[in-house]
Amino acid sequence: MTISAEEKHHGAALGRLLVTLNDELPGVFVRLRKGRDRSSYFLDCSVEDKLSRSTIGLYLKHSSARRTPWRYTFLRDHQEEIGDLAQSCYDVFLILINGNDGVACMDHKQLKQLLDDVYEDAEWITVSRNLRQPYHVSGRDGKLKKTLPRNSFPKAVVEVIAAALNLSRVLDASNANDELDEDY
Repeated sequence: MTISAEEKHHGAALGRLLVTLNDELPGVFVRLRKGRDRSSYFLDCSVEDKLSRSTIGLYLKHSSARRTPWRYTFLRDHQEEIGDLAQSCYDVFLILINGNDGVACMDHKQLKQLLDDVYEDAEWITVSRNLRQPYHVSGRDGKLKKTLPRNSFPKAVVEVIAAALNLSRVLDASNANDELDEDY
């Protein structure tokens, strides 16, 4: 069995997410399921001693470019899959793997600032970053109002899962420690 570069990149990002979830939310059990296309995943989350359950959608893309800017193409099928994830999940995250530089992570609301609900045959998102700076993200239909910190992944996903499962007390304690570890 051969392993594609895409599978390697997805595996590294998903592995980081699962390890961080285990560290930050130790009582949460997760199950990762494949979505309809090769870039989409479902992350089913539950708490053992509660009836809390939630599903988070993940859509991963990677760029093999070594340096900024990193460009991503979104075909109509890609956007339809993200839309389907948004309808069936608590929230959806677009995870853009920028070569060996890092990961830009945004939720569905942020994605809609870049690509609107009118799907063209092909649209694009560009991620750029200067040395020791956060990510600047723009798309065919606009740009993000704020930059994305380099440590937005997997932190943003963990925060949404904690909120979805009503685990804010656990997350508040870990956020106090994370404020000391900002990585730009």
